This record gives sequence, structure tokens and C-alpha cells, in this order.
Amino acid sequence: MGEGADSLLAHEGESGGEMPALVTGAYRRRRLRAPTLYAFGAKDVPLTEAYVRAHVGDVKRFADDVEFASIPDAAHFATDDNPRAVQELILRFFARTG
Repeated sequence: MGEGADSLLAHEGESGGEMPALVTGAYRRRRLRAPTLYAFGAKDVPLTEAYVRAHVGDVKRFADDVEFASIPDAAHFATDDNPRAVQELILRFFARTG
């Protein structure tokens, strides 16, 4: 494993024990069937929408139902910056996905 993988493994406890599976690619051949929401703050500097989309890539290759959402007036900690918008986004997502 590379240096990045070692760094991720150092935080294994924070991942509920999933970090080794993630780092070694155990899920690469599995398809995500649950509706999935990628939400990010519109003012987030490190995780911009372009960055998230570039790193996720073509979601159709691994997921059936994916939605991207930008939270207005929020940066990296969107739930702190704009809790109302986060709440409304999640409620709409749950209403749509059942």
C-alpha cells in the first residue's frame, strides 16, 4: 500500500472498521443500489463541486441513483453554516427516494 493508504488506515477507528476494505478496493466490483446523495457546500474551497464530480467520475458505472446537490451559503461544514438548507435538501431527497 502507498503512503496515502497508510494515512487512511491510521484513521480506521473513525471508519467503523471499513477503512481496510476501502483502501484495498474490496467494493470496486460492487454496485451501489441505494439512492445516494452527494451534498457539498457551495462555498467549500477544498471540496468544490468540480472536485467532487471529478473524483466520483461517471457514477453510472457504480451506482443506480445518484444526485449531486450544492448547499447555498455553506462551506465545508454545511450543517453548521446553513442547517435549514441541509434539512430541506435531506427531506426532499427522502421524499423522492421513499
